[in-house]
Amino acid sequence: MKQSIIQYIQSCLPCQQYNISRTKKPGRLQPIPPPEGPFQLIGMDYCGPFKQTPRGNQYVLCLTDYFTRWVVAVAVPDCSAKNTAEALFNVFICKYGVPAVIRSD
Repeated sequence: MKQSIIQYIQSCLPCQQYNISRTKKPGRLQPIPPPEGPFQLIGMDYCGPFKQTPRGNQYVLCLTDYFTRWVVAVAVPDCSAKNTAEALFNVFICKYGVPAVIRSD
């Protein structure tokens, strides 16, 4: 029945004219301008979940410098904002300084 409804709507001219698309079309990809020096632009993403370690960690937070391609990986128990902020501060910012831009999805 669902398929016949879809076919009817697709063949109905008034349905096509007045049916507003409810989904936003994706925008064009924009190039990322290269940073001028190390640790100005970093990317941040999670990998996991993995098998829980004896310390209770299941995820890996990967921080990548776009200039040098240096990667810092931090084991964390979950993807919460609190653990992300703590790992970013303690492992990256305290060692390399505050980046100008952090890219994440």
